[in-house]
Amino acid sequence: MNRLKYFSILILVCITMLVVSVCSASKSTAATDTDSKQMVIAAFEKLNTVKNYHMTMENNYTLTYQGEALNLGVKSEADAQTEPLLVKNNMVFTMESTWEKKEKRTMQYVEENQGQIVAYSYLNNQWTKQVITQFSPLAAYEDYFKAIKSVTLLKESAKTRVFAVVVESSYLSNELERMMNAVGMQKVKLPKGIFKDIGDLSYTVTIDKKTAAITKVNMDLSGLLVSVGNNIVESLELPDEKKMAISEMLATVKASATIIFSQINRVDGLQIPPEVKNTAVTVPSICVRPGCDSDKAADSVEIGTSL
Repeated sequence: MNRLKYFSILILVCITMLVVSVCSASKSTAATDTDSKQMVIAAFEKLNTVKNYHMTMENNYTLTYQGEALNLGVKSEADAQTEPLLVKNNMVFTMESTWEKKEKRTMQYVEENQGQIVAYSYLNNQWTKQVITQFSPLAAYEDYFKAIKSVTLLKESAKTRVFAVVVESSYLSNELERMMNAVGMQKVKLPKGIFKDIGDLSYTVTIDKKTAAITKVNMDLSGLLVSVGNNIVESLELPDEKKMAISEMLATVKASATIIFSQINRVDGLQIPPEVKNTAVTVPSICVRPGCDSDKAADSVEIGTSL
């Protein structure tokens, strides 16, 4: 049971990463005010044209099991530079139940270096270094844009437009598995059909009318997590009464994510401290290039041809 609860919050983080990662695309698409879909695509891509920005990401997740409420949260405060890529990310993980409350803080730096993406993470009082051997996300992002089923203008004010975006579940299923690998779940063997019929992903995007840039993304992930959870339950060999108990727990799941972009082109002095690089311990790389063979490369883990 505990595995199922924590697996679900990891799925939540992966979904958020998937949506936010679109901001790194490098092509531009012309958009007109009459085409909502193109306006949203162009707004995501516009973030790549700025020099730097600040991003706040907050995930909230709640469920009830046998009368006990569990609240999980992940809050991230990140400063990002686009050319070359450099990110400083402070994260706070919280878990609160009837009996206890826990909080863990960590920090991460990510940089682009000679065609590679290098991540420095502070874990268990030690800096670690992990390399993504090649990073070529453009094809995946173009597929993402193609997978957008619909974009609808929800409301408009003097300063902003808010759009509802729906993304096809078939694309989402494949990319979720890749993103799970990217956050350190490479060796986890998932049950077959875990992402079958999980439903489309819906979220809202707020765009500033003056700058045509995205300022906020809101996602309600409750339905998606319930579908994934139920697929996990169906794959397990459990008595019917246990499956029913888990299904009742899943029916209480509430999950949401909010991402806010600010300080466009006003983030200064972003750099990785020398002591971080000098003391970091190297951990296995994430291999994302076509033809990468993890059996031949002891320090690499195959996660597909694109991230």
